[in-house]
Amino acid sequence: MSSIEKSSRTIDEIADKISSIKLCDLPFETLEKLDIYYLREQEIISNKVLELQENLSKRLSGNDASTLEKSRNSLRFLKAKDESLQIRRESLNDAIETRHMELGMIKKFGTENNY
Repeated sequence: MSSIEKSSRTIDEIADKISSIKLCDLPFETLEKLDIYYLREQEIISNKVLELQENLSKRLSGNDASTLEKSRNSLRFLKAKDESLQIRRESLNDAIETRHMELGMIKKFGTENNY
């Protein structure tokens, strides 16, 4: 087996392992930290959008439309990134809710395997 084939197999194995990690299997504290991270990322995006709007408004009021297309492209990129983060946050919130229910069941019945 060539080193390229071996490397490719290793990459696939690692990708499979990472893909198999379920959010609801992570500790609650990790989920909370991930939610904070996503919120910060969305805040950064919002600030960039506001800055983009402000800069474009200044240029347009000075009759300079040279960056209009670049601004549109940047806005599309930022919007897509924000939508992706929102979808991730929704999945994360589902996982947090599931984890809360699991922890409640564990507390009530003793172990994860008994509920």
